[in-house]
Amino acid sequence: DAGLPVEEWLRGRVRPVALLKAGHVEQAETAARDAGALSEDDDGLYNLACYHALRGEKAEAVRLLRQAVDLGDVDSYMSRDPDLQSLHGDPGYESLAREVQARLQPAAK
Repeated sequence: DAGLPVEEWLRGRVRPVALLKAGHVEQAETAARDAGALSEDDDGLYNLACYHALRGEKAEAVRLLRQAVDLGDVDSYMSRDPDLQSLHGDPGYESLAREVQARLQPAAK
């Protein structure tokens, strides 16, 4: 969103994950709550899903990924994203990953 200040943009997309990876758990939780209050878009939802996956909150991560995909965040990186590694093998994630892969395939003629 070009109209958002940089700090708000970061808070909604990368700040919760970055803080969690740096070991600042309480600050990451606050940033995630703040990010959840921002208008939801596919990038913000994807990064919140990463945050929850890193915390081991698989159901919430998959729920947010579903919303991100439904809003158009369809990217092959999802299957390689190290932040989502904990979701590999989860039936909900695997189903979503197959759906994303199918969307990326050119339409068969």
